[in-house]
Amino acid sequence: MRGPRLIVLDDDPEVGAIMARVALSIGGKALAVRTPDAFFARLSEWGATHVAIDLALAEYDGIDVLHRLARTDARPVVVLVSGLGARVLDAAGRLALELGLPCARPVEKPFRVETFRRALRDSPDLGGVSGAVATRPTAAMLRDALGAGEIAVRLQPIVSCADGALTGVEALAEWRRPAGGLVAPVVFVEVAEQNGLIDALTQTVFTRALDWLASPLGAGAPGVSLNASMTSLADRGFVDRLAQLCAVRRIDPDRVTIEVTETCAIREPVATLALLTRLRVRGFRLAIDDFGAGHASIAHLARLPFSEMKIDRRFVTDARGSDEAAVILRAMVGLGRNLGLNVTGEGVETAAEMARLRDVGCHHAQGYHIAPAMDCASFGAWAAGHAPSLTSGEAAPIYPCDGSPPPGPGDCIDR
Repeated sequence: MRGPRLIVLDDDPEVGAIMARVALSIGGKALAVRTPDAFFARLSEWGATHVAIDLALAEYDGIDVLHRLARTDARPVVVLVSGLGARVLDAAGRLALELGLPCARPVEKPFRVETFRRALRDSPDLGGVSGAVATRPTAAMLRDALGAGEIAVRLQPIVSCADGALTGVEALAEWRRPAGGLVAPVVFVEVAEQNGLIDALTQTVFTRALDWLASPLGAGAPGVSLNASMTSLADRGFVDRLAQLCAVRRIDPDRVTIEVTETCAIREPVATLALLTRLRVRGFRLAIDDFGAGHASIAHLARLPFSEMKIDRRFVTDARGSDEAAVILRAMVGLGRNLGLNVTGEGVETAAEMARLRDVGCHHAQGYHIAPAMDCASFGAWAAGHAPSLTSGEAAPIYPCDGSPPPGPGDCIDR
């Protein structure tokens, strides 16, 4: 598995060099530049999978860099770095996502080396896997991949905040090209939606995930969560096809959760309400994903028939360093519980974040601290060896499935 190929844009050469060395320390390659012109000159030739962009450049505007990056075909994972404060970083991150750029966890200066290392290692849009191809593939390449069986699924466990017991599994799409490495899901899903391939992609991912759930490997799993796009939700035959996939495998629909993002949930309100209600009538569970990252209001949440809420990773992360974010996290969990929803905190990377979710009454947790997304065989091995704590009220020691120890403290970067 390759490490990241990182380009750092920071006008402080010492800080740029430190971030580059972090990428090297996890098996990647890196270079640091000081100006946007140098950044874009190297972007295509370097084949970057990740870029670190300082928002506050001496003579330039990091926001302009994001807009310019969005106009290219490259889709590296963006790590925003700044000393302007969490609110500015969060706003810039939302802008990057609106522009269609995949984003890792933002890094606020001053930062520790380990903080930046985690941002590179746990890139959300790569399913926690380093080395994804950032260049946009063509529709023909994706069509060929679907025909050749190159689209697979990776499984990430969801556990109880109370005792660490396995409570669910999310199936994530993976495209590993034989000659080109991994392609980031945020990239190939967009290609599928824009070229009429999303139904074929959805059918492939759902089929593989449900095949696993119906097999001996998945028999002990509580259930599986599947992600649905806006295009899929607009298809009137979506629910019938999903029900048929489950019926032929003798899978109870109650073991299947469909995850939709806030953006999907609020578009075409009448049609979306009808489809989501049909899913619930047919026995499927329904989760609103990345809650807090989009534009859904409390009214939308109460109006639509969700059974679960998944809180966006940024609120889980920010709560550890911001009193305001901690208040928001507590309010979100309380809102979900008061509406009768099962609440999951996403992007959990540390024991402290796991403890905080438990303290505010969150039901479930998901993230790299528990385990990264993994192939079906690796998931089976992880599940067999996973032993939740039933006495302390804390999750068992939960490390990545490769057995590596939790990261220790790193050096502090204060510029």
